[in-house]
Amino acid sequence: MNEAKEKLKHITKRLCENFKGYFIDGDGPYAPTGETFITYCSVGSKPEGRETKTFFAAEEAVDEFEKTIRDIIKMGKGTLYWRIKPQIVEDDESRRCYVRSRFLISDKPEVPEIMEQHYNERIEKKKRKIEDIFEATVGWG
Repeated sequence: MNEAKEKLKHITKRLCENFKGYFIDGDGPYAPTGETFITYCSVGSKPEGRETKTFFAAEEAVDEFEKTIRDIIKMGKGTLYWRIKPQIVEDDESRRCYVRSRFLISDKPEVPEIMEQHYNERIEKKKRKIEDIFEATVGWG
């Protein structure tokens, strides 16, 4: 599994090197351009929520993901907007896995209203996290 994770890091780095990158840490389906993020898995792209093929070996899942995005890496133009960087996802019993990532590559300009929404979502998420930590350690009373 460690070898597979290292290879996936290398694939992610190659993808980042070929594009002007931008990381989004929001919960929405839209990139700053207003376009929908695309979910890429070990065996291609898929609609969000739809199941995908899984593998017994993480190495095989990573190899298949590399094949999936090989042409994307070569494309090398536009801006790369991450929603979820590539990660190995395991089932509940850790028997089977696949690689999952959500991103968009686009030449379209960013929409200021969407950028503001993403910023506000990040701020709210951080506030909730701080409140949860405070409640867990100090309590509200």
